[in-house]
Amino acid sequence: LNLQFTYSGMDGDALVCQSLDGFLTNNNCPATVNNNQSVSVDFFAGDPIPNRAFFVLGEIGLPTTVQTTVPAYDPNTLVLLAAGIALLGMAAMRRSA
Repeated sequence: LNLQFTYSGMDGDALVCQSLDGFLTNNNCPATVNNNQSVSVDFFAGDPIPNRAFFVLGEIGLPTTVQTTVPAYDPNTLVLLAAGIALLGMAAMRRSA
């Protein structure tokens, strides 16, 4: 999980990042930040977040321009899509025969 934001505050402020559960327990959070600094923090290790699981990302004092990116690939959806297209193709072939 990657959290990106631009920090607005005092130069040399301490930044603390921590996980409150067993998911994504490590991070590469910088110890200090400066005003108008672009900050990117990766959370990793620990238990992976399972498919269709509920998890919470909390924040205190971050600016409103926070962006998060969570790659959530579900291979089952590709299989279902391929099966659906195959069924439509077979139905179309049957109608034209």
